Amino acid sequence: MIKIFAVQPEIMAHPEHFREYFKDFGADKGRWIGLFPSDWKRRVENLIQGTPPDRLKPNMKNAMRDKIRGPKFKDRFIRIPEKFDARGTDWIGDAESLVASTLAEGVLAASNPRSNQRVLVVGEFDPECPAYQPVTNRRVPKTPQSLFEAVRSVVRVARSIDIVDPYVQSIGSAADSFAKLLNLMFRELRAYGSTCKKINVHLKKPGVFLPAVQLQNFKLLLSPIIENGEAITISFWDLNPAADRNHDRHLITDAAAIMSSYGWAEDSGGKPTTDISPKNSDTHLCLTACFCRRVTDEFGKLTDDATITIESSNI
Repeated sequence: MIKIFAVQPEIMAHPEHFREYFKDFGADKGRWIGLFPSDWKRRVENLIQGTPPDRLKPNMKNAMRDKIRGPKFKDRFIRIPEKFDARGTDWIGDAESLVASTLAEGVLAASNPRSNQRVLVVGEFDPECPAYQPVTNRRVPKTPQSLFEAVRSVVRVARSIDIVDPYVQSIGSAADSFAKLLNLMFRELRAYGSTCKKINVHLKKPGVFLPAVQLQNFKLLLSPIIENGEAITISFWDLNPAADRNHDRHLITDAAAIMSSYGWAEDSGGKPTTDISPKNSDTHLCLTACFCRRVTDEFGKLTDDATITIESSNI
């Protein structure tokens, strides 16, 4: 869905390469620059600052640094889990190991000393090659495994996860399918050493809302997939009419918003398949403001009694 690339810091400190490649990145473009190593931005800024003025004018230095650090462009980058951070002095070798771990899709570098097919040499590789081109819109079966594989690259680096699917309920085959999807997500988060220990689920409030009944049903459904220190919150929204008509179904992380046109569970949405696509940064900010930060009511309202939590401690 969204490919992560390790980009050699020297590449983005070079004005021609910066101009050619920086525009290719962003969640809605299907590519992220992995912050590899974790101080990647500082290294690039230092390289930019150290470039002689006859090669890089001060105004261009400022413009490049603004794009590296500016909030407008933060969707171009993704944090790499600490356990996969670069450790040695051989950056390309460390980047090849990152690709071997399957966390990153490829490497953009100035050279390819070991002729690795996943290392793309800037200025030489074809931008239309399959190794560089993402698939940003795809139709997949609505099975838990297929849905998970479609968003796997986003989940494994997430620091927070919210899932919006108004029509999932606490019982039935769609509920079972949804629980299996959440189980796959938790397994991936554990495998990649994520700090994300909670998944927040946002549903439409039923006409007759009985919090105790919903808690009991969801405990039976979700308790088996939660390990120590993990939790799932379920919020029941009074949707605005427009949001109810639009059937908004999204996966929202700290770094991206992914839409599933026909939901996140089998037997919901009336279709056996669904279109999965990343949204632009404006949509991500809008969804985050409503469902994650809850500072707007563009999609609906949430009353104080409309959130339940399943924790390992109350299983």
